[in-house]
Amino acid sequence: MRLDREIACDIAVLNSLDEHCYAEYGNAIINFVDRASQPRNFVLANQLNSSKEQIKKRIEKIASFTTESKLLKLKSIAIFMLVGVFVVSQAPLVSVMVDDNNCYDFKNERTAYEDLSEYFVGFEGSFVLYNLKANQYSIYNENKSKLRVSPDSTYKIFSALFGLESNVITNGNSTIKWNGIKYPYVSWNMNQNLSTAMKNSVTWYFQDLDKRINLDKMQAYLNQIGYGNCNLSGGIGQYWIESSLKVSPVEQVQLLKAFYTNQFGFEEKNVRTVKDAIILEEKDGVRLSGKTGTGSVNNKNINGWFIGYVEIKDNTYFFVTNIQNEGNTNGSKAAEITLSILRDKGIYYSYLPGNKNSI
Repeated sequence: MRLDREIACDIAVLNSLDEHCYAEYGNAIINFVDRASQPRNFVLANQLNSSKEQIKKRIEKIASFTTESKLLKLKSIAIFMLVGVFVVSQAPLVSVMVDDNNCYDFKNERTAYEDLSEYFVGFEGSFVLYNLKANQYSIYNENKSKLRVSPDSTYKIFSALFGLESNVITNGNSTIKWNGIKYPYVSWNMNQNLSTAMKNSVTWYFQDLDKRINLDKMQAYLNQIGYGNCNLSGGIGQYWIESSLKVSPVEQVQLLKAFYTNQFGFEEKNVRTVKDAIILEEKDGVRLSGKTGTGSVNNKNINGWFIGYVEIKDNTYFFVTNIQNEGNTNGSKAAEITLSILRDKGIYYSYLPGNKNSI
């Protein structure tokens, strides 16, 4: 124990000395020991009178301290430099990974890019159209069409499907009692079923579905269908509202097509129930189905969606419009832009007085 303390003290002293003083310190100890073997005239020398074996070990430690320190310092410097080089070299990779996660890698030879900027005055945004029969994409603003952003209320289409698949609600009983909280929309302040909740975009209804399904099962569903970045870290009932879950317009079209044709292999009756819930208008054998979404941050509407499809006699067109600006964006505006484009393309002529389902 005493030897350990003495060696610890030696190392502490050596750490405070310049390298050229190490030998002098060792010699000083030897001199004290040498004097201790002579008649003792003072106490200090007596305190250094350890055994020869202990003194030998102390001197060996002191003698090796310089070499050991240099080696350790060199090792430390080398490790530090290697770590530094690794971190710096990985920075671009990390950046690319983050960028890749926020940008969908879309490549399809059957894609036509077009300029529809006249419809998007005052907004940043994109439009994606998919012709099922022709297997053809038409896209405005390629970069924006691949950029992942929050789905907001457009996610409710799949929230409903997951609720049905997990038997949280059923085709015959989808009613959830109002929680009693007063919301700014009168239509929200009452009991809801899937049809009314989808029509009025009742957020609390779908948040309740989330809670009943639970996060683990929800994660499994998202992974199964490949919904955007599949990130639920924003928390149950919140991840799809300007939070962690993000999806690009191109992915939205692909998801709609897979939902419509039931490529996911869900219960056909459940898919049919959700399809019925999102019908917006039907006339002359042509049907418009869809869902809007509005993203708000700090009480400013910054994100607007309208996604859906038009069914005609022998074909189906899937569409997605996403728009952004600094505070004057919503699902209704996205729907207005979409319907103008569909009209001018001769795909659909809407008589809707205005899309109220824009939350």
